[in-house]
Amino acid sequence: MRCVAPLLLSVAAATLLAGCASPAKPPPPAPPAMTTFGSAAELGSAVAAAQQVDRTARVTLAGELTGRPGSDFHGVGVVRLDDAGPSMQFAEQVGRGAAAPAEVNLVIVPDAAFLKPPADMVLPPRKTWLQVGPSARDPFVRSFNPMIDSLRADVQPGQLITRYGDAVSIVGSAEEPLDGDNAVRYDLRVDLAKVAALRIDPVTGQPARRTTTGTTTTAQVSQDFTLWVDQNNRLLRTRVNRPNPATPGTFTLDTQYRDWGKAVKIGPPLPDQVVVQ
Repeated sequence: MRCVAPLLLSVAAATLLAGCASPAKPPPPAPPAMTTFGSAAELGSAVAAAQQVDRTARVTLAGELTGRPGSDFHGVGVVRLDDAGPSMQFAEQVGRGAAAPAEVNLVIVPDAAFLKPPADMVLPPRKTWLQVGPSARDPFVRSFNPMIDSLRADVQPGQLITRYGDAVSIVGSAEEPLDGDNAVRYDLRVDLAKVAALRIDPVTGQPARRTTTGTTTTAQVSQDFTLWVDQNNRLLRTRVNRPNPATPGTFTLDTQYRDWGKAVKIGPPLPDQVVVQ
């Protein structure tokens, strides 16, 4: 009996402690399923509405012109979506073929674009910026035109989708986390024949100076691009591959967005600092 009593006390104590222990916490609930849009029109409207509220974002971009070695570029900057059009400002590292990469700054406003060239580019006294456009004489400066056109179009894909109408279709979608954020990836296709009928430039989204029919080859009957959108319909990433109209090759641009809605500062250089070409 002397041996049994301590044993019974031990069992009772263990039972009492087990009764006081906290119950195991249930696992956290799974995140709700992401909303997936079934049509490009729905997707475009949702993205455009979110951008209309947020207006600003920080941006990281990377791209190149395939078939042109040393044409790659990487940049960080900000974007602001004004009623007159998008404004952007970037610090970039740009390839120059066999030469060392160049450090440049790029400012894009609705009606103009400006480049602060690398330090080894000679400019007139007291001039620090060049205006970028199709008529720019320097090939290095002209090489920024595809990037500028693409950024102006791709930063507001909702507007482009709406403008193209049924020329845009979703060809695939899937939930695909991006840098830890829940997101849905949408693979979209633009029917260039339908775009040509609308007389809209497939790069800029603006009225075309000439129809696509006269310049599109059979290999360019469509153009694909990809969007990543979070649960609030905020744009997280865009990736485009499109033929470059100026030189042979395909222009690629991968743009990632963060900090939507936070204040940014963007402004063009002073007129007396700019060389107009």
